[in-house]
Amino acid sequence: RRQYNDNQQQSYNDHDNRVSNVHTRLGQRRRNLRGSGGGGNYNQISRNRAQNYNKDANIRRSDDDFFKVTIPNGHKYDQTYIKQLIKENLDDMDDEIIFYNYHNGQNNCSFYVNGQDKADTLRGLSRRIKTNSGHNLIILTQRSPPPLIQMNDQYLELIKISMSSQYDHHTNIMDLSRFRHCKHLKNQGLYIMLNRPNILANIIRLINENAPNTIAINLSDNKLQILEPLKELSALNQLKALNLSKN
Repeated sequence: RRQYNDNQQQSYNDHDNRVSNVHTRLGQRRRNLRGSGGGGNYNQISRNRAQNYNKDANIRRSDDDFFKVTIPNGHKYDQTYIKQLIKENLDDMDDEIIFYNYHNGQNNCSFYVNGQDKADTLRGLSRRIKTNSGHNLIILTQRSPPPLIQMNDQYLELIKISMSSQYDHHTNIMDLSRFRHCKHLKNQGLYIMLNRPNILANIIRLINENAPNTIAINLSDNKLQILEPLKELSALNQLKALNLSKN
């Protein structure tokens, strides 16, 4: 029995020694990593990943981060005059401000800008811009959903022109991906979302009427939710492909 107990105790001691050696080697490895910068590299990788994630999140947010800008009594002035007056005070802006969907109300004028930095800049100009009538412009801003438009013949014609610039007559392919950021629409100060059923229905009608030989349509990244208007595409006898990705 004494021999058995001695052997068992020796087995326990051997096990403890092996465990101790493992912990010692692991501890030494951690110290070596810290000494050689391995831990620093890991931390740097983690920081880089976090920065990239935040950068991507900011890009996603700024893509449709709208603010409504309201100028009390702005309806008394011509739209071109108001825009020029504001632009003259934006010399330090890296990106030009686009006055999306500018319109006059009963006692004001309003438009939309994309990005909080632009909204903050405009708000900072409030009461600092003097008009030709001697009054200072009051500029109010507030976060807003993407701007809406009331469809009319003028907007339809501008949309038609924009679609024409997105149509390849050699391949008969219509590229309407991210249509709200179409360069032609931006130049006109228009932000048009295809996820509005009435707008999408008008888009499909314009394709049927003006590009009946279309063989492929790219509608990706338009935040489409209701696809009912797309059934009218059945009128396009040569249509072979429809891209609805990233919606």
